[in-house]
Amino acid sequence: MVEDVPELEYRSPREVEREPKRPLETQSVPMIRELKDHPSAKAFPANDRLQVAAPDTVVADRVLRSGTTGHNGFRNFVFAYARGLPARVCAVVPDGTTEFTRALIFFHPLPTPRAGYDDGQYAAQTGGWHNIYRYCEQQGAQLAASNKKIVLIMPIFNLASTETCGVFPDKWKDLIELILRHIRDQRFPGRKGEDMDLKEVITASYSAGVHYMSTFLNQAKDLKSALKEVWDYDGRFSTSRDKSEGLRSFAPKVLTYDQRPVKLNQVVQEFRLNKGIHIPLPRWQDLGKSSSFLDVADPNVAAVPGASLFVHGAMPRYLMFHSLKLGWIALGSGWHSHTL
Repeated sequence: MVEDVPELEYRSPREVEREPKRPLETQSVPMIRELKDHPSAKAFPANDRLQVAAPDTVVADRVLRSGTTGHNGFRNFVFAYARGLPARVCAVVPDGTTEFTRALIFFHPLPTPRAGYDDGQYAAQTGGWHNIYRYCEQQGAQLAASNKKIVLIMPIFNLASTETCGVFPDKWKDLIELILRHIRDQRFPGRKGEDMDLKEVITASYSAGVHYMSTFLNQAKDLKSALKEVWDYDGRFSTSRDKSEGLRSFAPKVLTYDQRPVKLNQVVQEFRLNKGIHIPLPRWQDLGKSSSFLDVADPNVAAVPGASLFVHGAMPRYLMFHSLKLGWIALGSGWHSHTL
């Protein structure tokens, strides 16, 4: 008995070539995907009781004074990125933002096992990874209070990517513009189809996040013309303090906040000599009288000899408002730098 043989085997090669090709069944994966159900993807309502360090007391020969300010609200977006690391990118948009040509890229501290992070859980963002999103709320509130219509972008990296930042140095502009376009078109449907051109960038980092920021600044493609300023919150008192010392060559202005010991009558002089803005523990005493935050150490950072973990944790919570108010601020279509 002869077995049935597929008919195709009796055709000549030429006849087979003439067979219409069947299209491959593929599933399109978007480059970014908004995670609307993410716990951190939400709106934060107006708040008139946000506590900050009074900006006029930061670079001054005196202790810090506590200030209370308000903001009109902001929204935090979370996106999944399908083309490599970073797997997640957050965007914080102050209410009332209509222009999407400026970005403040914030680099979070290193997600170490000691702080509760596991690289094995990075892709799914499970385990302790939910803690890292708190910086969006913390920095976003200060951004909203500053009334600067700039979007804060926080890419989320794993510990293994400190030397590369994944594909972000190569794809940063395309990725951020894609996110900004998505947000703009969602908020203003009539503007779909408009050009999107990210023109001006500030980078900022907290603690050993300066390692990520240094990697990005060294490797980022076509960044130099757009980069206006670099902000470093106590990177000098972190496990990556060497990276903090190498920032000055990257931007027209670098604001370095640290807790180096300094006499009260030398704060302004040290700043004018480009040695940084020194805010050691004694300068926080006035602020500490009205805040319980200085009684709580930041669990996400490691102890560094000579550092106060209380001050270290307070740096980004209270001082980004100063950077936004008295650093580079939007003025018309460009930037204007105030003298501190």
